[in-house]
Order: sequence, then C-alpha cells, then structure tokens
Amino acid sequence: MIILLFSFSNFINSLTFSTPFKEFNSKFPKEKDVVLSITYIEINKSSSELSKFWEHVFSIRNKMNENPGVLGVSIRKSIFSNKAWTMTIWEDESSLENFVEGERHRTAIKEGRTTILKTKFYRNTIKYSELPISWDYAERLVEEKGIEY
Repeated sequence: MIILLFSFSNFINSLTFSTPFKEFNSKFPKEKDVVLSITYIEINKSSSELSKFWEHVFSIRNKMNENPGVLGVSIRKSIFSNKAWTMTIWEDESSLENFVEGERHRTAIKEGRTTILKTKFYRNTIKYSELPISWDYAERLVEEKGIEY
C-alpha cells in the first residue's frame, strides 16, 4: 500500500505543462552554433507573491521576440509540485546577457525573488539544427550539469 501511494505521488508530481517551442527566426542558418539556456526553478507555492511571479514569467515570454538575438523559447511547469523550467535559444552569449541584464528581466527577478526557493542554470552551445531538444533531455542537462545559485 505504501509503495502504491509513493508511486502515485511520484506520478502526480511528474505531471507537467509545457508551452510549445516558439521559434522567432526560422531563417536563421541551421548549421550555426547557438546558445541554449535552461533555467530550473523551485517555487514557494505558499508565497503571497506567486501570482505576480507567474505574471512576470508569461509577460516576458509573450514579449520575448522584442529581445535582439532570441531564437526560441519554451516554458515547462510541474502541475502539482513547485518546479518550473525555461528554455531559451540565443544567437550568441551577448544576446543572452543583454536579456538577463535588461530592465524587464531584472524587475521580474527583483519582484519575484521571495517566491524562488532554488535555481539552477545550464548554458551551452549547440547546433541550431539540433533544436528544439526534448524537455526530458533539458531536465537531465540542468540536473547533471547545471550550476546552482
């Protein structure tokens, strides 16, 4: 009985919702190297700021194409647990850094900081033709090779 409850609990916690991979520049050369960035976040689900956190996440996603050098984005959220991921693709490191240091992202981090319990980041270059990668693979990359902050 305990094993069944544990298995069911693991199953429930593994249910996720992922936004479709949204590509912004389909004409970008497929043979070029690009920057893959994956962020893993554990969220304080009891935070009074939780709705504001998600408003920032989806506002940034909806305006992502305004960032020079962005090639694609997807978001994944565990439905019943406190885990979430973002996956973004960039033409180069400087495009990604400009986004991270930009006003919209800085504001979201500042206002959502109390909601975030743990973060882990993975960043590497990959051939554009190899994208998008599966979320299972993205989760493994950030778990095995990500840097925790």
